Amino acid sequence: GQTLAAYSRDKLFEPLGMTSSYWRTRRFSSAPSYLNLVCSARDMARFGLLVQQYGNWQGQQLVRRDFIEAALQPSQPYNPNFGLLFWLNGPDRRLLPDCPIDTAIAMGADDTRITIIPSLKLVVSRLGKRFTPPGEFMRHEHGNSTGFHNTFMSMICASMDTTTSQQNSRQAGRMS
Repeated sequence: GQTLAAYSRDKLFEPLGMTSSYWRTRRFSSAPSYLNLVCSARDMARFGLLVQQYGNWQGQQLVRRDFIEAALQPSQPYNPNFGLLFWLNGPDRRLLPDCPIDTAIAMGADDTRITIIPSLKLVVSRLGKRFTPPGEFMRHEHGNSTGFHNTFMSMICASMDTTTSQQNSRQAGRMS
């Protein structure tokens, strides 16, 4: 067997051209985990495009389509907004109220996000820490229409050609 770092390099990073991604090792842990993956915004966008294309990259199926489809569906009844490591903009509770219902979000440490909107053919990757005043806990802004990420994504979605996005929504519905 291969290490996680070698396997992900051979099967994912190199085929996608993710040249700035690596597994950070911790002083007290020999095994990397999802918490230790470090990526540039460009590499995150490439991963988002892979997900948006259901695991297919330049004609090569890197991840099984059925796995990506399952990842973008509710994974359990307790929180229908959570897929397999993706947050979903579900019909009952919109995490990004101003974005289309097919929005999926991978959220990482320090408010790092990959937002995928298939109906708009849009992937947005964002790095950066959100400022939290001293003595306060970082508040999640799920469903908060005035939160930074929703405002940011709302402006991006509004700037998209609405005719194109309506056509893409119809096409996405036919492919399901």
